[in-house]
Amino acid sequence: MKKHVAVLGTALLTMGLAATMPAAGALAASAPPASATSTPGANLRVSLDQLLGEHAVLAELAMQAGYAGAADYPQLTKALGQNTQELSDLVASVYGKAAGRQFQVLWQSHINDLVDYVLAAKRHEVAGQMAAMKAMTSYRDSFSAFMAKADPFINASRLSAALQKHMDQLMASFNAFVAGKYRMSAQNMVSAYNFMFVAGDYLAVSIAKQYPSTFNNTSPNTLPVHLRVTLDQLLGAHAILAQLAMESGYAGSPQYPSWVYALNQNTQALSGAIASVYGPAAGKAFTPLWQSHINDMVHYVVATKAHDAAGQMAAMKAMTSYRDSFSAFMAKADPYISASALSATLQHHMNQLLASFHAFAAGKYQLQAKDFGAAYDYMFTAGAYLSSGIVAQYPQMFGLRK
Repeated sequence: MKKHVAVLGTALLTMGLAATMPAAGALAASAPPASATSTPGANLRVSLDQLLGEHAVLAELAMQAGYAGAADYPQLTKALGQNTQELSDLVASVYGKAAGRQFQVLWQSHINDLVDYVLAAKRHEVAGQMAAMKAMTSYRDSFSAFMAKADPFINASRLSAALQKHMDQLMASFNAFVAGKYRMSAQNMVSAYNFMFVAGDYLAVSIAKQYPSTFNNTSPNTLPVHLRVTLDQLLGAHAILAQLAMESGYAGSPQYPSWVYALNQNTQALSGAIASVYGPAAGKAFTPLWQSHINDMVHYVVATKAHDAAGQMAAMKAMTSYRDSFSAFMAKADPYISASALSATLQHHMNQLLASFHAFAAGKYQLQAKDFGAAYDYMFTAGAYLSSGIVAQYPQMFGLRK
């Protein structure tokens, strides 16, 4: 595997693919100023959505890896722990350090309950599974009461119902995985990811109402922010599913067709989002362009598995062509989008996916987990950039004046 990791590095430099990540400042400079998509209220909502969406994915993948005895299980649990810490820090930044610590203990308890459920399922202990589920119910009520006490705009019963749905979705995905129903498992995991954005939106609106001056009296619940969150959510899912498809394809996992199916559904949803702004023709043109870089990634995985350096180079060359074509397409559609800035963004996205894939193929799971998270996080930078350009182009569509 080390040989192929070296091939990647050499090829990136040879073809100019190791472009420096466009800094947030560089993207901001090419976007319209004072965008309605980047208010303090908007950023609060995005931060919650991003972390909660990541939690759902990492929790589910850790459950599956723990049950299967997968080699990357320790790194998944470590990444999940880091996510919990970041959520706790966010809560502490709003409600204080004591509340942050209490949040962390409560939040970790439901992760521990999920682990207990997995262990019991692995041992075929029905009583253990029931005990874990009972513990989750206790967590649900305790956590809801904690949040409702901290924020008068949070309804304990509504939050309790949301937490129950979250846990039900994770359990449904896990149980489908255990039963070998991989498409159902993948669909439930995507649903669990998507629902976390609903939860994040609810929490953000409640927090902004409680502390309006902290967020400059800006609402997380506006049409421009909805657009940004929609793009963030879809692009974040794309990065996750693309990596899972590449890894499972390389490993010859029976889950591979299911991840590809979910990835194709995500592409259709992204095409629909583009069509809703630029029209059906643009949405139709978007689909083959976006799909092409997914196909290139697949070709790269196949070539890597076959130890075919020429095939890897051909796939990477095709990715470069996609990068330029897609950037030109979006810049033509929207005068507020810079082709060069978007090209650099796309290049960094592809570099991250390839880096994560090669770390996985080399068995460097700690590095893979880091790259996996970075690829997901970066999609939120891309979503912020694209949404600001779209809102600037069509302000009236999003309730703003020209």
